[in-house]
Amino acid sequence: MKTIEPRSITAVTFMVATSASMIKQARRLCHDVYLGMGYIGSPYPFHLIPEDETARNTYLVAIDSANNVVGTIRVSTGSPYKIIDTWNGHLFHQQAQLISTARCNQGFELGALAVRKDQAHLRISWGLYNMAYRWALANHCDYGIISMDQRAFRSLEMLGWFAIQIGEPMYYLGSMTLPAILPILEQPVMAVDKAKPWFHFLQV
Repeated sequence: MKTIEPRSITAVTFMVATSASMIKQARRLCHDVYLGMGYIGSPYPFHLIPEDETARNTYLVAIDSANNVVGTIRVSTGSPYKIIDTWNGHLFHQQAQLISTARCNQGFELGALAVRKDQAHLRISWGLYNMAYRWALANHCDYGIISMDQRAFRSLEMLGWFAIQIGEPMYYLGSMTLPAILPILEQPVMAVDKAKPWFHFLQV
């Protein structure tokens, strides 16, 4: 996988986690945020949520001035696509062609978004999504497959983030969640039409 250059916004640096210790920090942050939000019912050993096929995962992180991970998001490449499998039987038939295209054309899954509570503001999330967008461009990934809390999904849509809902809302990881696909190459065009702040974050 190709890497991307770090980017700093308001005293926070966004980058690809390349060291084992930084990846562990990211995974522990995700665990602790999910535990605090009730997305997982009890702690896992070592505060690490088990993962399958770890080699497919890349962690993008937000680092504060003390070099602590304060936010993270995970991108996972290649099939199988866990999100599509989880929503099997609840996907929209009218989106079958888009789903098939995303699975066959260098798709990736986007998940494990977590931001430390004292840093939980939209700018960190935007920065992480921007990193995911830049990572997708660098690695020639055309479609992102995501599942997201229904309220967060609607909020980001209002801000101009372009995602196509592909299935019914389901109760997943503690909240009503939607599956969606992000057409990566359409993001700048859609964003500049709907929300200039998001378009600013997409500049690379």
